Amino acid sequence: MPDAPWEERLTPVLRQLQMIVGSLVAGCTIFLVIALFVSAGREAAEGAPLVSYIAMASGVMALLARALIPPKIIAAGRQKILRQEGRDAGRGDALDGRSTVGRLLQLFATNTIVPSAVIEGAILFLLVAYVIEAWPPA
Repeated sequence: MPDAPWEERLTPVLRQLQMIVGSLVAGCTIFLVIALFVSAGREAAEGAPLVSYIAMASGVMALLARALIPPKIIAAGRQKILRQEGRDAGRGDALDGRSTVGRLLQLFATNTIVPSAVIEGAILFLLVAYVIEAWPPA
């Protein structure tokens, strides 16, 4: 596969990312169904829904992180690739177009998975808050 052009190397990476992001979405969707089933017919708890407020704040922070993290990941990754000075640090081989493409594909995958996981964490926290307090805005 190292001799394949970058277009052919991109397809398997995209398929893997589609499966990973699809799994993150499926996990949140399944937990949503479970949360709705468990909380069916329950009244919202009396008093301030403290856990839900904390979960909402976590969701806002996750959205901010989602906006701020990807440019940092890309910038750091590109700088790391440029600092290699034409050498593959792991093997000591001279870098060529194929290994640079591989590093960029890894950077693309990281840039897709990390922000998606941050959002998934906030969603799961909100769903847990809903299960605990049955407060609909959560």
